[in-house]
Amino acid sequence: MITITLLALSLSAEDINSILEHYQKNIDLQSSVMEAKLVIKDSLGSSTSEIRSYTRKGGDTRLDVIGGPDKGQKILKKDSALYLYYPDSEEIIRLQGSNLKDSFLGSDFSYEDLTRDNDIQKNYEGTLLDENGYFHVMLKAKNRKQTYQQQELWLDRNTYVPVKTILYSASGKALRQIESSDIRNIDGSSFAMESKVVELLKNNSSTTMTITKIELNTLIKDSIFTKEDLAW
Repeated sequence: MITITLLALSLSAEDINSILEHYQKNIDLQSSVMEAKLVIKDSLGSSTSEIRSYTRKGGDTRLDVIGGPDKGQKILKKDSALYLYYPDSEEIIRLQGSNLKDSFLGSDFSYEDLTRDNDIQKNYEGTLLDENGYFHVMLKAKNRKQTYQQQELWLDRNTYVPVKTILYSASGKALRQIESSDIRNIDGSSFAMESKVVELLKNNSSTTMTITKIELNTLIKDSIFTKEDLAW
């Protein structure tokens, strides 16, 4: 009986490791350039913004607001530091501490959400909860540095793309829910082209992000990821 139990535990551990390896491989890119539309809805109405993002392996991220009320605003994550450029004041501000959790353009995304480290295997340990329809996985952070100490994922069994994600605080409180759809294969990687984010601690608030253009493993100039380039 003990041997059978140990074997079952071993197989379960191998299963979750394999699932996370597939998940990580799908999002582990040399670089990406993406354009997307953000539709933000709350009790006051709705607004639309357009963004362009540049990312490269290692965690460097650049976000440019290319349309909407905040057009011209730019964000840079470089060497774990986060910088925000305001075009009206022509000023670059370093974001840190609680400011990282501030809303991006009034949306249900925080600045940290859009620039955080996506190395799941490095930052989290996983447990497979269920395989009924989806791979239902719970991730627990390996350290206190992670914004979300737990992530609950429902992964598409064919593409390993999360179709639903719930993000939790250290106390176990559900903070955000993300539902993703329109999964497409782009140059060998699978992407959900539309994601709806709901901040669960707010009422009547949601943000829908729709990817309108995406290029993978493309050459990005080093200058894109410099503070000097933000002001151009």
